Amino acid sequence: MNTERISRKTTRIFPGTPEQAREARRWLDAQLTGCPDAADVTLCATELVNNAVRHSASGRKGGNFHINVQISSRTIRVEVVDQGSNIKPHLTDAGMDAEHGRGLQLVDALASRWGITGNHTSWTVWLEMDRESDTLSPPHEAA
Repeated sequence: MNTERISRKTTRIFPGTPEQAREARRWLDAQLTGCPDAADVTLCATELVNNAVRHSASGRKGGNFHINVQISSRTIRVEVVDQGSNIKPHLTDAGMDAEHGRGLQLVDALASRWGITGNHTSWTVWLEMDRESDTLSPPHEAA
């Protein structure tokens, strides 16, 4: 018997511009108010947003990306859905001097689980963080 209950599920669409990473961070912070893992979840999700804008059609003129957040009694799940690319998002082995290529390494190190679904028309990169506690304040709208 699955005793996990979903306490909140929400989605927001953002324009596919680099500046929207800050707005996405604010929105995620508001969704995760009171969650002990909020900083790690937001950091990982921001890396996924940056990848969507930099490496997919979401970053082209008129592009966008979606963030889905699902909070349950046991996990927080965040999905960043982009508008696709011919190259599947993947974990790279960035060298010590590399300026880029560590985003998914960070997600791999911090998230309890993560993965990639989709195809060249739309990739969804998701992460799950096991919850340390069941305390969560109501969401606040980011200003």
